Amino acid sequence: MPVILNAAVLRKSFFRSTAVFCMFSLVPASPQDSEPVFRTGANLVLMDVSVTDAKGVPVGELKRGQFVLKEDGRQREISRFEERPANVSLALVVDYSGSMRPRLDALSRGVQALVGSFHEGDQAELIVFNEDVTTLRGFADGAAAQSWNGSLRRQPPTGSTALYDAVIKASLSLDASEHERRVLIVLSDGQDTASSQSLNQAVDTLRSSNRLVYTVGLFTPGDMDTDAHALRKLAEATGGLAVFDPDGQSLPATFTRIMRDLRARYLLGFYAADATAGKEEIRKLSLSVRDPNGKSLKVVSRREYRIAPVNPPSPAPQSGPAPSPGKRKGSK
Repeated sequence: MPVILNAAVLRKSFFRSTAVFCMFSLVPASPQDSEPVFRTGANLVLMDVSVTDAKGVPVGELKRGQFVLKEDGRQREISRFEERPANVSLALVVDYSGSMRPRLDALSRGVQALVGSFHEGDQAELIVFNEDVTTLRGFADGAAAQSWNGSLRRQPPTGSTALYDAVIKASLSLDASEHERRVLIVLSDGQDTASSQSLNQAVDTLRSSNRLVYTVGLFTPGDMDTDAHALRKLAEATGGLAVFDPDGQSLPATFTRIMRDLRARYLLGFYAADATAGKEEIRKLSLSVRDPNGKSLKVVSRREYRIAPVNPPSPAPQSGPAPSPGKRKGSK
């Protein structure tokens, strides 16, 4: 049975474009054109919010006024509120390094269950990675995802693992998607061995974007040559879930559980307060729910985000005297 962790308990746990290829070749991710970041007064910060009762059952029919949102300790107005928004844009990001070969059958069953859970109007893309990152199937409607397993079977897994590069590329690719709710499901069976970007850079990318991340580790937390910490941290940055399914045999149930959690969430949004003194900041968020019946409710959502001023300050001029007109370095 898979172990499922959510962002509310991660820190308390110890363990815890559009190209189609007949034979795909993994090619390096392109350099980042622009680093994503929320801007003061310019972006609506979205929060995908899970609310469950003491038994873990999703709680529906809550009203906007029952939610209390605070940013750095100060209460903020909730400008956007939806219960169970209809459609999502989703990127499935699959580790396709050599160690995944024994897990292909389990992966195939899991992908089939995931595709079967898509709703009409959803968008989805398939990204695979080893030391390089490839968009194997670009954004299309859910029906087009029926071909994903066939695409995965055309070339065996090989190579090493660039997990962080894949997360960054997938997050940026969602900028071109249709729906406001933008979701990553990231699956890996080991630790990053090949990324040019770091875990902190991947987390910063997620903090700066309206994303919800679910991670699936095909290993037991604490195993050698694995990195449960990284998968937990990536999910935690957005208020998502981290799931560990050591042999992958529960992948159909795991993906079904993830999609049920996604569909049951509320979508809240607010406009960021001004950045202090023109500097980038990490803002802390807290969200609680007032229950009129006095029930104890558990709330899971993103707990921070990164913000920058609308017009970042220009670099300071270099000190020292300006060179004399017409005089070149080294001339006498």
